Amino acid sequence: MPSSPIDVLARHLEHVTVGDPLTDLPDLPALAEVLNAVPDPRSRRGRRYRLGPLLALSLLAVLGGAASLAKITRFIAGYDPDLPA
Repeated sequence: MPSSPIDVLARHLEHVTVGDPLTDLPDLPALAEVLNAVPDPRSRRGRRYRLGPLLALSLLAVLGGAASLAKITRFIAGYDPDLPA
């Protein structure tokens, strides 16, 4: 099973057809569902947080302008500690 998020997203979009965007939106998977479907390549001992929420927070950080892992970490650290959990 591939661990690349791009491969997982591509698999989820294979069944999506382009049509009227206003009527097709309910058929699209939610971002949280897609991020939760990404296979976790970490070993069991390396998991502190679930991968889906961690990817979601990382995505928010990048959309907010974070361009490095250090900036993504600072962005996530600014949130409530219970949020990544």
